Amino acid sequence: MKKILWSIPLLVLAFSCQKVDEIIGPDIDSGYVELVSISATDPNIGTKPAMLYLPPDYDPSYKYPVVIFLHGFGSNHLFWQSVEDIKGILDYMISAGKINKCIALMPNGDNVLGGSFYTNSEYPPFAHSVFGRYEDYLVHDVLNFLKGNYPVDTSEIYIIGISMGGYGAMKLGVKYPDIFKGCASHSGPIAFEQFLTEIPGIGVNMIQAVLTEWADFGYHIPSTAALYLGASRPLSTMLFAMAGAFSPKIGPLNTFDTLNYEIPLDTVPGTGGTIWAGVRLPLTPSGDTNSIFHDWLHNDDVFNLIQSNFASVQSKNLKIYIDCGYEDDLFLTPHAVMCSNLLNTLNYTHYFKVFTDAPGYPAEDFPPGHVTHLQLRVSESLKYLLGR
Repeated sequence: MKKILWSIPLLVLAFSCQKVDEIIGPDIDSGYVELVSISATDPNIGTKPAMLYLPPDYDPSYKYPVVIFLHGFGSNHLFWQSVEDIKGILDYMISAGKINKCIALMPNGDNVLGGSFYTNSEYPPFAHSVFGRYEDYLVHDVLNFLKGNYPVDTSEIYIIGISMGGYGAMKLGVKYPDIFKGCASHSGPIAFEQFLTEIPGIGVNMIQAVLTEWADFGYHIPSTAALYLGASRPLSTMLFAMAGAFSPKIGPLNTFDTLNYEIPLDTVPGTGGTIWAGVRLPLTPSGDTNSIFHDWLHNDDVFNLIQSNFASVQSKNLKIYIDCGYEDDLFLTPHAVMCSNLLNTLNYTHYFKVFTDAPGYPAEDFPPGHVTHLQLRVSESLKYLLGR
């Protein structure tokens, strides 16, 4: 599919706290990071780069736990190293004896819409893949690459993510507790019903807020919306990406009901411009949700997946970590609270925290937002999942 030339905003902003460098402790042994390439079974994904971490004194004869780190919307496989210095975090935690030695992989979940939400984008029965089968890519292609090239302890595979990646980590962990021993969501959109809750001080919910970004079009999303997505319409851009993951559409242009927000985005190569790929948005022109949103809840909402797959989660004793900032910029704190409350109702042990501040980082100077204190938070999730 030909590339859509949009300016996708980096919604997962790099305002994480500075790494604490006043640590007095053991000498830090250094691991190794390198770029690798991982081919997907789905040709709509192709071959994508990933960042690999090997621990200090790596021994190919020893089987290691594996941690998969998922990035957020608008980012890519470089995020965890270039922004958060995950190598430095892992080197310290391993050297200090806080976690066991492990291999870490940071795959690329980006696509032409700015983010795949680590989901199989499909439009049955017409298209097995629209914007990429990224759930299969993670669960099969990425893990098979690791198992085929590195000594992996398959009983200890963990998955951690931020924002879109937090959603992906929880979704995949809950769906595949036979594969993943633990999952961690940092600031993830993991309870879709919260998108219908009025945003404090705004007067509309997250779904309705999308229409406010189209004031120059009479608060109506045009059929040519692909031309106008980008930095000036961040909520719409992310909603289109979610729709590309959860409710895509493919077919002739005249089959898109644009008045009801079935929006064509791009032509499919090899069809002579006769077949288009697009999205079915989960809202009506009046700002109400439609049947598409209910499909999202049934098929892709982590809150509901926990309930529908709880027997497997419980039997496999999946480790679950959830956190969020108290003043999350994308209003995702209620998502974390809702899922934690559900797990409490189910009497399921898990780690939950709403960050207000951190030692040495008072909230008035470091507001507890979407990715604030992420280095400290991921240290907590690593200890909970892999701690000695």
